[in-house]
Amino acid sequence: MAVNVGNATYGYDASGVQSFVNKLQTTCITDTINSIMLGLNDLNRAVDAAWQGASAEAFKKRMDTDADTVKNGLKEAEATMLSTISSVAQGIAEVDESIQF
Repeated sequence: MAVNVGNATYGYDASGVQSFVNKLQTTCITDTINSIMLGLNDLNRAVDAAWQGASAEAFKKRMDTDADTVKNGLKEAEATMLSTISSVAQGIAEVDESIQF
């Protein structure tokens, strides 16, 4: 837990780091994936309403594949981000533990 001394803050705030990570995951990853899926559903409905045949199905399949590629890329970026944040947070925590007054 961080301690405020005057205008300075000392210590490592594990709950603050976790809150930051949760917000990043929700805002950057989950919300983006949800938006992609909603947009893809809207696109598929529009294609179904205006376009029939093999080319329409091929287009929708390609859009599904592209959406999966983006989702997988976001999940990989999330894993990298979490690993980096965890590493930095661990380093900060170790320094915090070693401070002697």
